[in-house]
Amino acid sequence: MTPTISETTDLGEQAHTALAALSAKIDMLPDEGDEPRPNERDRIAARRQLLREHRRHLSLAVDVCADIGPRIDATRAWRELLITCQTDLEPRLAESEAEDRRDEDALRQSLRILHDGPEVFPSGELMPNILHNWLTSHGVKMSNGCLFAGRGGLRCCDVRLAALAKEHDTATSELEHWVRAVKSL
Repeated sequence: MTPTISETTDLGEQAHTALAALSAKIDMLPDEGDEPRPNERDRIAARRQLLREHRRHLSLAVDVCADIGPRIDATRAWRELLITCQTDLEPRLAESEAEDRRDEDALRQSLRILHDGPEVFPSGELMPNILHNWLTSHGVKMSNGCLFAGRGGLRCCDVRLAALAKEHDTATSELEHWVRAVKSL
């Protein structure tokens, strides 16, 4: 399981410390307008520009990392809810098959939707009442006529979590790079 930026507080703290250090270095630079020597004036302006660019890149890297954590958490929570629903419905399907009840098709369809996601139409998602009732009774709210609201089924969650893990690794690597770059200034 890939840790989120909030779980890697050391890197987050280092980044915020580096941002504060950059701001302090920028504030400590003399005003280039007060410098009579053109070469020194240009050196101060170039240094200020370099520090500002580093601060901008580091700040952006912090924001990207901070954005990924909540998306990972939301996808994990949705996936766990779908797994819980699947765990609840599978025994009901086995009972239905054994007793030759009429809800067997609705249970099969519900389990397929949990895995693959629902069919979406302009008017909303199509799903059996069994699944709709389970989701709403577990706190899922409708959004534009949809309960899944584009989050997909288990297969989609697994793909999204893998993509988010890669995105997180890339963002963390970028953040580490900029923290090291600021330390070397």
